[in-house]
Amino acid sequence: MAEMTAEAKAARRESQRKWYAAHIEERRSYRRQWYAANKEKRQEYMARYWQKKADQMAAASSEPAGKDPAA
Repeated sequence: MAEMTAEAKAARRESQRKWYAAHIEERRSYRRQWYAANKEKRQEYMARYWQKKADQMAAASSEPAGKDPAA
């Protein structure tokens, strides 16, 4: 393979850097749009999740100590 000059290497590196930066920005913008679109669903899901956890903790604390819950 022919040796690349320093200028050609620098130009190629700069071209790759620009492509990579544009690619990353594209992914970030997509992710921002997705999170914005699904924010409400995510909040509803987390509210249900934590309510369920709270109900489980309340049920566990209301059981008499020393008893087998499976019995």
